[in-house]
Amino acid sequence: MHRALTIPEILRYICEYAEDDTLATMARCARFLHDPAISVLWSVLPDLGPLVMCFPEDAWTLVSDHNLHVTRPLTRGDWTRVLKYLPYVRQLGNGFSVLGYAIGYEAWEAICTFRPTVILFPNLRTLYWYPLQLINRHIPHLLAMVGERLTKFDIGWVQYREDTNALLQATFHIVVERFPHLRHFYIGSPCATATWPNDETIKSLSSLARNLSSLSSFRSTEVPITQGALYRLARSKTLTSLSVCLPSYATWAQVHVSLQGERPFENLTSLDLVTTTEAYIAFSAAMKLPQVQTLSLCLSDPSHPNDFATFFTAIRHQFSPAALRNIQILHTQSVDSLTWAWQSQIPPVIHSAYLVPLLGFKHLRSFDLRLRSRYALDIHFYHNMAKSWPDIEELFVAYERGCWHDVVPTIQFLVTFAVHSPKLRHLGLCFDASMWSHPPELLAGYEHGMGAGARDELFGELANKPSTSQLDTLTVGYSNILQPSYVAAFLSRVFPSLSSVETYPSDHFAQYAWSAEWSSVNELLPLFQRSQEDGQRRLSQDTHKRAKKVAPSDSGQSPASTPSAAEQD
Repeated sequence: MHRALTIPEILRYICEYAEDDTLATMARCARFLHDPAISVLWSVLPDLGPLVMCFPEDAWTLVSDHNLHVTRPLTRGDWTRVLKYLPYVRQLGNGFSVLGYAIGYEAWEAICTFRPTVILFPNLRTLYWYPLQLINRHIPHLLAMVGERLTKFDIGWVQYREDTNALLQATFHIVVERFPHLRHFYIGSPCATATWPNDETIKSLSSLARNLSSLSSFRSTEVPITQGALYRLARSKTLTSLSVCLPSYATWAQVHVSLQGERPFENLTSLDLVTTTEAYIAFSAAMKLPQVQTLSLCLSDPSHPNDFATFFTAIRHQFSPAALRNIQILHTQSVDSLTWAWQSQIPPVIHSAYLVPLLGFKHLRSFDLRLRSRYALDIHFYHNMAKSWPDIEELFVAYERGCWHDVVPTIQFLVTFAVHSPKLRHLGLCFDASMWSHPPELLAGYEHGMGAGARDELFGELANKPSTSQLDTLTVGYSNILQPSYVAAFLSRVFPSLSSVETYPSDHFAQYAWSAEWSSVNELLPLFQRSQEDGQRRLSQDTHKRAKKVAPSDSGQSPASTPSAAEQD
């Protein structure tokens, strides 16, 4: 038998789902609604703006619509409202600031200098540093205001200055000393590298990784960690998500000795590595991770053609087909894309045969391969890809600038994904949609008297049946195109749920004619889809009418002897 909810519990649940405007109204309209509404309204602060605006109106001013400045020294009485609301705060910073307020340097100095108590955020659980728009040297000051209940700290992207290394070392030390039960620690951006961290900063971060025993997720791609710190993380029983820059100098041969027979990363489900090709191959040979479900590899080197065959095979050997669901393989931003002129002259780097081992991951839901390289992928590989991954929902294959293809398949090969990838929602790849230089070739496909051979050639496995594909978005990269109206007609037939066709998002491609052609396809798709819906509706009505004509009546009369409604009248 379930326990009945109390009135305060019901109010709390209502407040948790209410919008901010509603919460503010609730807090003002009734005393019994004030506390539950305020506790939710103040639970997440997008920035420090609301704190400053709780001071008396003569103590602060708004400059340029978003910069808050303190206009006079703060007295103890000015903090009454601030100290009332800050204990409600559970999260400070929230991605991009909703209000967009930034506090000036003198405002921050005033808060630090005149605060009546050391701890301003006694119940804070989550802290996002970057959205607060403060400079690096204020990180230690803010941490001094936070209570010991902090469980998640995200520094975000670090802008390098001369004092950055010293400040980060101090920050890491404070985190270890004051927040030993921290569960989530992040610094830097995913798939990013940096050259500024010195040896002391690396050692300090590695010490943090070794001493925080309750970590559930850890990310540091811009500041590398030592091999010893990685061994310590590998022994963790609580770690489920790891994103690090793999040491390129490490010797992985003794990994089993260092782990003393323990299974590495026992509960890890998500792994994100910034690494060189050579370092990853060595790492994969030392550690088998059959429990990982999500893998992201960001290569920081251009890679030699001879390394890729071993590289993709290493992925297949390190992870289990029964567990792995998501694969992403990219180059870091530090790897400049080769010029197209150069790519057209070098031998192919990534062949279809190199990628075949990845087809063994039968339960993949997302696959994203965008290495800046030259590709030699044949149409048979694409067919095998669609058939090997029946559960795939998102599929991206080398559609960005810097991905050079020897040959791209024609648009008809998309039928394979419509037939064999029933769960596919987002597809991104390059193909040739310029073969229809003469419109009648496609127009004939919609003529009533079209021959079976021509229909089979155009639509393949969909020649005699409707498509049930759920594809919503098609990213075409820099695919060539002619006759956008006929391409739109073909796509609407193959992907009836398609709502958007996207090119590679770069201003560089706006100058190409095919960019405008694909925009035309986007505009035409809804028209063809509505036309098909009307056709299906008419077909359904005709079928229903024919069924009524041949159905026997309840009186036993034949359809021919049954009087019509007009005759009965």
